[in-house]
Amino acid sequence: MALGDITLYSKDNGNGYPGEVNYIVGTAATIPTILSGELVNKVAGTALVTAQASGTAAVNYPQIPTGPNAVPVVGVAATTSTEGTSGFNTGQVSVVSMAEPITWLVSTLITASYFGQPSSGVALQQRQYDSMVGSRVAMNRTGGAGASQLGGTYTILATDATGNGLIVESLDIAKFPGKVRFSFRKALSAYN
Repeated sequence: MALGDITLYSKDNGNGYPGEVNYIVGTAATIPTILSGELVNKVAGTALVTAQASGTAAVNYPQIPTGPNAVPVVGVAATTSTEGTSGFNTGQVSVVSMAEPITWLVSTLITASYFGQPSSGVALQQRQYDSMVGSRVAMNRTGGAGASQLGGTYTILATDATGNGLIVESLDIAKFPGKVRFSFRKALSAYN
């Protein structure tokens, strides 16, 4: 993913930063495995965290974890992971916890669903965005290299579905053009 795809939303441009939690990241053939601004998950009962998404761009995530193999989200990486490629060179990554009552900003490629037609004017575009508020949506990652898609870009989708892990939140789109504000659904959390 691209560095900084997902950013912390703040009307006051940074006041109230919730802090970070450090997690251990295992060695990997291609490093780093987690970039700042990327979703991070953790299998219950294990010490290591991984990037929330990997593989092909056709996978929408995060999804509400179900079943014995569920992998809940811990939050969004605040730093890039520092693991090595072999041996005991485990690293760490700092994560802003999704348990915090905060919201995030991300771009979308589904612009007509969120903003209507560019020629419709700001008032109609805001009304279109407002019609999406409360939708349960997911993200996708496109581009990047290899199976991990390192260097790809996160964007938010517009299809509402019960298993999707994000909620669209209200936003003044004139102040944040092209961005969508979202929160994590509590059912995603590794802390439930």
